Amino acid sequence: MVALQNPVSKRRREQLDRPRDILLEARPPNTPMVLARNLGRDGGSVRIKDLLDLGPDDADILAVIVIANRQKRVAERGLNR
Repeated sequence: MVALQNPVSKRRREQLDRPRDILLEARPPNTPMVLARNLGRDGGSVRIKDLLDLGPDDADILAVIVIANRQKRVAERGLNR
């Protein structure tokens, strides 16, 4: 499992592409990720996406991204994918 904290900002937009591309060399494109933003605050959110779909618009300075390992799967429990 890999976690990225504070992955992008207004000035650092391209920084998220590099770790995504590195991970895609070793993991399938449909590897699940959790995108958590503003946790513990009003308006906080948690989303699940595939690694291939990760881009700079998915995160900001208040985000944490957790990328699963090869054995992880998503269990549908009321979260939108």
